[in-house]
Amino acid sequence: MKDWIPFFQTLIWPALLVAVMILTRVPLARLLKAIEERIVAGAEFDVGASGIKVGAAPKLPPSNSPSSQIAKEAKSTGAPIPGKVYVVHTARRDRSLDRGEHMYFRVRIYLDADDPAMLGQVSEVIYYLHETFKEPIRIVRDRKTSFEVKTIIWGEFNAAATVRFKDGHEVKLERYLNI
Repeated sequence: MKDWIPFFQTLIWPALLVAVMILTRVPLARLLKAIEERIVAGAEFDVGASGIKVGAAPKLPPSNSPSSQIAKEAKSTGAPIPGKVYVVHTARRDRSLDRGEHMYFRVRIYLDADDPAMLGQVSEVIYYLHETFKEPIRIVRDRKTSFEVKTIIWGEFNAAATVRFKDGHEVKLERYLNI
């Protein structure tokens, strides 16, 4: 029996830990779910006495990018929002592109319209992506792809577009690219 004592001493701590986990699994699951919901919602909260902030989206400095200028211009002039042509997007997670803590998404940004024939009147679309992109301004003239831009993003931002029609007039649009 004397030889078995170290074995029992080694076995008691893992057994105790498993028992505590089994008894508290429901409250722990609720706690983890609440933390996940706060992080997804973008809420910020402190962890422990260290003051580490968890769940907060990174704060970007104020931007003078074309997309923010278009938004300011539309607010100041009170211009009506065009209701026939839209910038839309799709986002698909691609785990093979993930780097560090950033999750990357393949995004397709394109033009859509209430009347598909209206896209035939468009000559080009100038997209203004976030200023951190290597090429933040993209000009597209391909009607067959609905004037699409494909890119890879890891964060959400407002993208702007200037839609130029064949008759010379322009429409400025904005789209929040969520992932």
